[in-house]
Amino acid sequence: MLLEERPAVVSFHFGLPTAERLSALKSAGGIMDGFGIKSALDLGAVAAQLGTAFVACKENAANADYLKEMADETL
Repeated sequence: MLLEERPAVVSFHFGLPTAERLSALKSAGGIMDGFGIKSALDLGAVAAQLGTAFVACKENAANADYLKEMADETL
């Protein structure tokens, strides 16, 4: 079934979208190291980030009070 009008979302049902209809692809979640970031970028993401799982690492330069709050399970 084909629709008479294209919906606001991009759908490959209508073929490849034009460049002006595409958004930047950002990757986050499940990325644990530089290899994960490289993989996301290689797959077309324009940005990738590591999550807060590493906030407690000694290499983190975050404020000590912030680190203490992040470690508090009651928050």
